[in-house]
Amino acid sequence: MARPAVVCAIVTWLALAVGLVHGQDRVATISGFSGTVQVGRAGEWQQVVQMGPTIRHNSIFPKDEIKTGPDGNAEILFEDGSIVKVSPNSSLVVDQGPLALDKAATTGKSLRRSIRVLVGKAWADIKPSTVVATEFEMPEVVAAIRGSVLSFDVPPEGGPYLFSASAETGGMDITHVGPTGARGTGMAFGVSAGQGIQGGKGSFTVELAPGTVGEVVGRAPDGTQVVMDGQDKISVTRAAGGAKITNVGPTSVTVITVKGLIKVLGPGQSFFAGGAYSVAAPKAWAVAGAAGAGGAVVVVAAPGVVGAGGGGGGSKRVAPEEPPAPEECEPISY
Repeated sequence: MARPAVVCAIVTWLALAVGLVHGQDRVATISGFSGTVQVGRAGEWQQVVQMGPTIRHNSIFPKDEIKTGPDGNAEILFEDGSIVKVSPNSSLVVDQGPLALDKAATTGKSLRRSIRVLVGKAWADIKPSTVVATEFEMPEVVAAIRGSVLSFDVPPEGGPYLFSASAETGGMDITHVGPTGARGTGMAFGVSAGQGIQGGKGSFTVELAPGTVGEVVGRAPDGTQVVMDGQDKISVTRAAGGAKITNVGPTSVTVITVKGLIKVLGPGQSFFAGGAYSVAAPKAWAVAGAAGAGGAVVVVAAPGVVGAGGGGGGSKRVAPEEPPAPEECEPISY
């Protein structure tokens, strides 16, 4: 008759032991999956499996790694309702802990959630939170999220990667944290609603020097407006075969096409650029861009650099559409 008590005691001891091993509470669960999905913890891997209505091995603790196989998709659900969807052949690490005191004092938040994308593709819908500060880490880049829908594509072997976002509900700050001496190291800038960021290993897409600003201040389906250092302003709108560039600021700006054609635009003057163009500001930095189906492209580049898309200093793509979500998972089970 004493056996049930013994069994209960063993179960209780095992639960306590699991808590001691983890040392922290669960931070998320795999709420849906398909194909091969594994969770790595302290060097050991467990495969996520469906057993009737229950998903086994779906708990995620700080520093756990989630890895998907060639046929694997996973949906990660956090306590605040934020969701991360992981595509096949992808891997990411989830961590959560107390926020540094200096950041806690300035943000009013108490927890830091870190999602490090090691390789592959992920899509996320991060809910605005007054408690949790969410950061996504990629090769040499950290994105602090304040409520955004975003996607990542980090290919293996350090190739070029793609980061895009639609910050309709909050926003984000992107910081280049590459090696010392890399262009743009440590510089941060804001990303407004609908902007995407494209970058490559070793250099970041948008490069800023102290006191130099190239900021998108207005956005419409057919174009964008940029304010530059010294309050120089340009307007970029799509046109057949290229883009129409208008100087909407109080001072002259210089337009340089990729073919080397130079145009000086006075206040209110416009110029048509076929395909791609570069606009040089008086104070050493430039804005370059091109018009395409996804919207206008705005680039902050160094003096003398002429390019568009990923060339020169990189690009900000202003697009009205959200980044696409990956393939849907199996129906969610709890």
